[in-house]
Amino acid sequence: MTQINSMVLINFFLIFVSFWACWYVYERYYRRIEIDRRRYRLFALRDRLTLLVMKGKIAEGSTEHLFLLTVLNKTIKSINTFRITSFLRFIIRLYDDKTFQEYIEKIHGQLDQTPNTEYAAIIQEFSQLAAEIMADNMFTLKIIFVPVSIIAWIFRFQNKLTDMRLRIKRTYQNLRETEKKFAFT
Repeated sequence: MTQINSMVLINFFLIFVSFWACWYVYERYYRRIEIDRRRYRLFALRDRLTLLVMKGKIAEGSTEHLFLLTVLNKTIKSINTFRITSFLRFIIRLYDDKTFQEYIEKIHGQLDQTPNTEYAAIIQEFSQLAAEIMADNMFTLKIIFVPVSIIAWIFRFQNKLTDMRLRIKRTYQNLRETEKKFAFT
């Protein structure tokens, strides 16, 4: 019997080590390669935007140019340290900020009036790239969130069992005390 238990323990240990090794390779190599690919795509979008300004298709100080250039630069800067929790806080803050929403609406209105298809293509590619970044980080969040939520559920269930056990014990003690009070001797 102990030989079977030790085999099960060894198998669990090997599975854990294998999972950890796969996660290490993913985080250390594959994910960094994907981050670099996306960063270079952002560089290319920023360069295309600069070329549009140099060709005179977009005014250098225009709202659209400055907004997109700022967003691209901040995205390039933060792509390596992107955290989904900080992004969600940012989204919630933007949802509450009415002036920023008005600013975005103004830019959307200017984009609708601009017949510049190259600028629209840059914005579309940036939106797709941002969606890819979000999907990748959501995948990481899901991998972390599911086990943590299962562990939390187990602890909640264990706490409920402990509470039930304590209630049963108190009820049993109350019954014993009541039995002693009314015991016929």
